[in-house]
Amino acid sequence: MSETRKPVAPDLFDLAAKAVGDCFERIQEFKLAKKYIGSYTSWPEVSLFKNGMPHFHIGSISSGPTDYTQVFSRWSGEPLINPDEVPSIQAFLKYNPAPENLRDHFKTEDSSVNSIFRNQLWFFLTALIERYMHLHGEDEFSVDRLLPLYLPLEAGLFNEKLAVDIVVPISFLHFDFDDIQLDGNSGIMRMGHDFQVARALESVYDHGTNYIVLGAATHALILRDYELTNNHWIAIMSVGSNISAYPQEEIDAFFTALRTVTGYTTGYAQLILLNRGWTHKYKANIPPLEGTAVRRYPVEFESDWLREVPTVTVEEATEVGRVYGRLRGLINNNQLRIAGRRLNLCYLRQDEEDAILDATIGLESLLVAGDRNEITHKLALRMAALSTLAKDKKYNRVKVFQDIKDIYSFRSGVAHGDSKKANKKREIAINDKETVPTVKAATDYLRMALRILLEHPQFLDPGKIDEELLLADGVK
Repeated sequence: MSETRKPVAPDLFDLAAKAVGDCFERIQEFKLAKKYIGSYTSWPEVSLFKNGMPHFHIGSISSGPTDYTQVFSRWSGEPLINPDEVPSIQAFLKYNPAPENLRDHFKTEDSSVNSIFRNQLWFFLTALIERYMHLHGEDEFSVDRLLPLYLPLEAGLFNEKLAVDIVVPISFLHFDFDDIQLDGNSGIMRMGHDFQVARALESVYDHGTNYIVLGAATHALILRDYELTNNHWIAIMSVGSNISAYPQEEIDAFFTALRTVTGYTTGYAQLILLNRGWTHKYKANIPPLEGTAVRRYPVEFESDWLREVPTVTVEEATEVGRVYGRLRGLINNNQLRIAGRRLNLCYLRQDEEDAILDATIGLESLLVAGDRNEITHKLALRMAALSTLAKDKKYNRVKVFQDIKDIYSFRSGVAHGDSKKANKKREIAINDKETVPTVKAATDYLRMALRILLEHPQFLDPGKIDEELLLADGVK
C-alpha cells in the first residue's frame, strides 16, 4: 500500500472493511437466492432530440440500477440485513475519533455530537457498500479494491479543505471537439453519459428552471482547482444548492466571451460542484457531484427546444479562451463589468425594449464614460473609429456612424414611449435588400466594441479614441 493511499484513520478503515466484507457476503447469498433487493426509482434516462440535444426523462419504476442500501430498509417488513444484529456494523458505528475539530464540525444546538456523527457514519457505510457492490459485486471481496472507494468518503469526513471543480453546462450549442483548455484553470469539456445521469439526479426545481432546457447541453464550462472549507456538516452537505457558493463573475465572464466571439444564443440552467478526491455519498456507479438549477437562459428555449443548434468550432473556442482570459485579467474594470453584464442580458431578455436599453447602456459604459454631453454623436463617432480596428470584418465607418444614430433613435422612442418613432427605426438596413432588427444590430455593435477594447485596452479611456483614432486621421 503506497504512502499516498493510506487512510487518515487506519482503525476506521479496518472497521469499514470488516463491515463491508460481512455485508458483501450476505448480499451475495441474497442474490443467489434471488431475494428482491430493490432498485432506484425515478432514475433518469438520457435520449437525444433530432437536433442532437440531450433530453432527460424518467424511466419506468424498475428501470433504475439496483439500490443496495435497500437491504437495510424496514419499509416493507423486516430488512434483509438488520444493522442491529451485525456486530461489525455496530463496531463501525461506535467509532469515536474524539478530536476537537470533529466536535465543532458536527455540533448543533439540539443534537449531541455523538448522535450526529453516528448518523454520518451510517451514511458513510451504506454509501461504501453501495459503491463496492456496483463496481466489484461480481468478484470476491478485496480490501485493496475497497480502499479507493473508502478514501474519498474519509476525506469528506476529516479533511479541512475539499477540492472541487465548477461545472456549468452550456445550453443549446454543439461543439466540434470533446475537450479544450481555455485560460489558466478553465476549459470546455464533453459530458459523458454517466455525468449526464448524475447531473439529472442533482437537479433542483425551485428556481423556475425548465427540465428540458436543463438537459439540453452536451458540453460544459469547467473551472478547476477551487476549494471548500469543511467547517460544518450542515453547510457542506447543502453547499452545492447554494447559488452564492459559485464564482458568478467568472462564469458570467465566460458567457460574455462566448457571446462576444460567436454571437450565438445560449445560456445555462445548472451549476455543479464536481467533487475531487472526496465525497459524502455514492449512487450506483455515477460520479459524485452536487448541483442546483438556475435560470440563466433565454425564455424562448422553454418553447423551442427543437430549434436548430449552431456549432462552436475549435477555432472559435480558442478565440473564446483568449477573450475570456482578457476579461478575467480585467475583471475589476467597471466599464467592462457593466458592458459584459449588459451584453449577457441582451441575450436573456424576452422584450426587445429591455434589450435595446441594455445594449445602449453597455455601449455608453465603454465609449462615453462620465461625459454625458452629446452622447449619441460622440458614441457614434467613437464606434466608427473603433470599427477600423476590427479584424474579423471590414466595416464602413460612415455606415457604422449612421447605424449608431439609428439605434439611438429607436432607443429614444422606446425610452420615451414614442411607439411611432420606435416602430420607424425597429430595423436597420444591411444593404439595399436586407434588414436586421435594430436590437440585433445594437447587440452586435456591443460585441464588437467589447472585443476590440479587450484587444486594445488603452482605448477604455474614451479620450484616447478621440486623440489617437479620430483626430489622428482627420475625422471630426
